[in-house]
Amino acid sequence: LDNDIISLCDATEMFALFEKADVIGVHDNNRNSKNALAQVGNTVPASFPSINSGVLGIKKTPATQRLLTAWWFRMRKNQHQVDQPALRSLLWERNIKLAILPIEYNLMAVKVIGILSRQMTAPRFLHLRQLNKNQRDVGDPMTPHDVADVLSLASCHRLLRALQNDNTIAPPFGVSARRGTRLFRRYLGWKDRLRSRLLFRWSFQRQASLARRKQKPPQRPCKDAGRKT
Repeated sequence: LDNDIISLCDATEMFALFEKADVIGVHDNNRNSKNALAQVGNTVPASFPSINSGVLGIKKTPATQRLLTAWWFRMRKNQHQVDQPALRSLLWERNIKLAILPIEYNLMAVKVIGILSRQMTAPRFLHLRQLNKNQRDVGDPMTPHDVADVLSLASCHRLLRALQNDNTIAPPFGVSARRGTRLFRRYLGWKDRLRSRLLFRWSFQRQASLARRKQKPPQRPCKDAGRKT
């Protein structure tokens, strides 16, 4: 894991993929960027996009050991500052069993949180580049990042709802464990929790008001409106 990643819940189920694959990862969210489209070695088709190395699982085998060595030598030879183009070309060239994780295991587009619904699974890892913006000090490595310092109050609220409604997440988060709310409070102070409740109540009341307006039948004009007395 990169040091600009926030873990939101237990994601150990991803290791079950090692029974079928040697390398597991998530496609790069920014697949149209310059680094994602860079070619190193043989030409790789666009249908085989780069893997973001921020969340990467590698099973220790002779094949993956050779892969890591070749990865290091290729980056050193080409003097690359970004490691993903070299990894993409090596995975294309070599017979490596690769398994792709869904985007929630390495979510970089925070705007996606705003459209999460009950039918969508919640993010497991947030990959936030702003945590390392301007190469600032990341603080104590044993102290996790505070998601409330990075996301807006509305995004924190939607993220909490998504974690509680996700049936694929084991307790303490999930619909079967209400105490997930208490555990998630470590990210939000009491003022933010109060504002979150008021924001949620205002949003619900506004939606109800709009629904009532749509259901209200239009008023018919009075027949005597144009008559003179």
